[in-house]
Amino acid sequence: MADRIMLIEDDKTICGELMTLLSANKYDVGVIYDFGRIYEETAAFAPQLVLLDINLPYEDGFKVCAKLRRSFDFPIIFVTSRNTDMDELNSIMTGGDAFITKPYNTAILLAKIASLLKRAYGGQESMVIEHNGVILRLENGCVTGLA
Repeated sequence: MADRIMLIEDDKTICGELMTLLSANKYDVGVIYDFGRIYEETAAFAPQLVLLDINLPYEDGFKVCAKLRRSFDFPIIFVTSRNTDMDELNSIMTGGDAFITKPYNTAILLAKIASLLKRAYGGQESMVIEHNGVILRLENGCVTGLA
């Protein structure tokens, strides 16, 4: 089963490019369209990794990262046009695992994704059990699909 990556990016062009890139590299991609429901949609998708922009509607990516860290331990990569040392420091301080600036090199982004997934999950394909629309991810005990 493919690793699941959630995109939290409000630029539709960049989001489309990332979806194409990740899908072509055999990742299962989820996208946030309703930025008022980031946490609910992320929990429902149960990703193994999140790509997160800083400049988002409602809350910036730093606040989103800090809130995600309260409930989840998946790797978070900031992919952003902001490129100051303070932005990178804030990404680390709020729980980010990597910081990549736009425009990004796709090979480096894919290598960073693969590296973080291998480190977080031991390089093994995730163990998933699915029955009647309920999904159990054995590596983290996450259950999704419950109504």
